[in-house]
Amino acid sequence: MEYLDEILHDHSFNIQLKSQQKECLAHLLNGTNVFAMLPTGFGKSLIYTLFPLIQKKMTGSRKTSLVVSPLRALMIDQVIRLEKHDVKAAYMTKDTPPGMMEDIKKGFVDIIFLSPEMLRSVKIDVLKCHQSQISLLVFDECHCISEWGLDFRPDYRKVSDIVSLFSDIPTLLLSATATMSVQNDLYNLLALDEENTRVVAKLPDRPNVFIHVEQQPCSQNHEIQLQWIINMVSELQSTTPKTIVYCQNLRQCETLYIWLMEELESLAYLNGVVNIKNRMIEMYHSRTDESSMHRILSDFKNSESTIKIIFATVAFGLGIDIPNISIVVCWGVSSSAMTFWQELGRCARNGSDGYTYTYPYARSLSLCSDKKMKDLIKEKGCLRNHILSLFILDGMDEDLPTSSACDVNECDVCKCQMCRCCSNCKMKCCCKGKDLVNHLTKYHTTS
Repeated sequence: MEYLDEILHDHSFNIQLKSQQKECLAHLLNGTNVFAMLPTGFGKSLIYTLFPLIQKKMTGSRKTSLVVSPLRALMIDQVIRLEKHDVKAAYMTKDTPPGMMEDIKKGFVDIIFLSPEMLRSVKIDVLKCHQSQISLLVFDECHCISEWGLDFRPDYRKVSDIVSLFSDIPTLLLSATATMSVQNDLYNLLALDEENTRVVAKLPDRPNVFIHVEQQPCSQNHEIQLQWIINMVSELQSTTPKTIVYCQNLRQCETLYIWLMEELESLAYLNGVVNIKNRMIEMYHSRTDESSMHRILSDFKNSESTIKIIFATVAFGLGIDIPNISIVVCWGVSSSAMTFWQELGRCARNGSDGYTYTYPYARSLSLCSDKKMKDLIKEKGCLRNHILSLFILDGMDEDLPTSSACDVNECDVCKCQMCRCCSNCKMKCCCKGKDLVNHLTKYHTTS
């Protein structure tokens, strides 16, 4: 691709682009819309970063990518990161700094990030002045348009207005997880022509993460079901693996947090020194004050963090990228199959072995309205393939992964593909070592 190597060098992007990134760029440069479903950490943002830089080389004039993004913190992080690569970026929110807004008005930026709320703001008039300069419309975390539009973020349902404003430039949809129904919803909401929209996708598999779903009937007694967390923290203390326990609501989050703190007593603190800086257990939800959120996130992101266990609601999610989380627990049934996979997807992003445990107790199952999630809980075959099949999109060419059983049957600790896949596949392995444990799974006993 012309100019690509030169741009990567000039802006200190010391990477080799993946074939899917190049494919997206080629379609967009040809004026074709792209729906890209690529895994977390794949480098999706590079697509809209490189696009205007390539066009600038081709045309000799500055071009701009306009990126609709759901989280203010994510936008600010992106602007800071891009500055390090000498890429001029800015964000449009209700509190954009005056100097940054002036740069936007003067057309001095390569990438503009804006929240969906800004789509109905008077500030959108600023963009109309630069229609000829804006050459790419991007919807980052595009599944939010479908998932959140009607309730949590109603302004997401008004994105068609900006699509109409920039109807003569290509549109890029980015997500790590999207189902076919979400895909169809997005095409309708954004008035995208399916024939003129190319799908570039890779199944969001996490082969290094073991998936365990507790068999039915599943008890709601957390004191019994989660006793293994107490045992793990008590024994491992400062070497306790980073763990997120996802709860269904704020009250449940507080209940489990208080229970664990009371059970552990001084063992909940590093070296038994009882103060907030040494506390290894925290909770994170929508009512957590901003200073506590910052303190918890700052510590948990560190490779040697003091915090080891976080009880959280879905508030601990989008835009939070912590690579060394070893265990994710879902206490109750997630609201949807896509939410479930996103929660599990926060486990072991660094490629190390990760473990996820789901407890679908009866009340949470009855409150779940997502049939696909309920079907997953009842699945007797491979859990991984069941949920990955939901992410096969129209226009996608990729097969589901396969797992083979142990061909030795005499392992001390079996590590065949089936034993590393999910609890259902593991049950089908005939090796005598399939139920033996490693340093993490010994604390969790399967039903």
